[in-house]
Amino acid sequence: MRIEKKDDICIFYLEDKYLQDTDPPNLVSLLKVHLRQGYKKYIFHFGSIQHLISQVLGLLVVCGCRCQDEEACLKLSNMNPFIMKTLEATRLCTQFEIYPSVDDALESFREQ
Repeated sequence: MRIEKKDDICIFYLEDKYLQDTDPPNLVSLLKVHLRQGYKKYIFHFGSIQHLISQVLGLLVVCGCRCQDEEACLKLSNMNPFIMKTLEATRLCTQFEIYPSVDDALESFREQ
């Protein structure tokens, strides 16, 4: 996984290999580290993710709640149709702002 910082926004480029082969709760730990550093705006980029396991869905909920608790904002981008259907089926799509691209998500932060 790669993390890119653009001004005050952290973009987490998630990867299937990272979410499947390592301990996914590290995602929460990385988010906490950046929250402690004062970052309040996050984008999780799903461009290379082909599918989600239930543990990752749970992690999304934890990350979203952590951001709410810290008055931070988490947006999702670049989801394929299968992942969107999964989020719709679990109704998680109502919990997050979802954008077609990182650029769209970045622009939405600029408009706030």
